[in-house]
Amino acid sequence: MTGRRISGYAALFGAPDAQADAIVAGAFRATLRARGDRLPLLWQHAMAEPLGHVVAAREDGRGLWFEAALATTRRAADALALIERGSLRECSIGFVPRRVRFERRDGRTVRLIDALDLVEISLVTLAANPDARLTALDGRPLERPAARPRAPAALRRRLELALPPAPA
Repeated sequence: MTGRRISGYAALFGAPDAQADAIVAGAFRATLRARGDRLPLLWQHAMAEPLGHVVAAREDGRGLWFEAALATTRRAADALALIERGSLRECSIGFVPRRVRFERRDGRTVRLIDALDLVEISLVTLAANPDARLTALDGRPLERPAARPRAPAALRRRLELALPPAPA
C-alpha cells in the first residue's frame, strides 16, 4: 500500500453545512501559511487513528483542496478498501474558529467563518457537508456516488439552537 495517494476537497466555501457553518473564501489563508501541509489525515476525527499525512493543501475558488499519502497501517488499508468500494468518500476538517460573524439565511442563523486554525483533515462516513469529498485515488478520478440527502430539518434545527443568536 506504500505510496497510495488520495485527493479532494476537505471543505467548501459558501453554503452552510449541517451544523450551520459556512466557510468564507480566504479563511484558510493564514493557517496554511503557518502550517503549510503539515497536517494529519485522520479516521473519523480520531487523533489516535491516523491514516496518513497531508502532502499538499491549498485554497482554490471552490474550497480547501488537499492531497494526502496513506500510511501502511491496518486502519489505512481498511480505509483504502472502503474508498475503492465507494463506501468512504466524504471529508471533514477539525479546526478552531478565529474570526466569525453571524447572519440569518433562509430563516436560520448561519455562522460565517472568516478565519480558522486548521488542525486536521479526516475521512468520514457522513460529513456535515456531503459535497466535501474525495475526487481522486492515485491521480485517477473517483466516480461520484449517488447524492445522499442533507441532514434532516429536525437535526438542522437542533444544531441551530446550539449556536448563539446573530448580532442585531
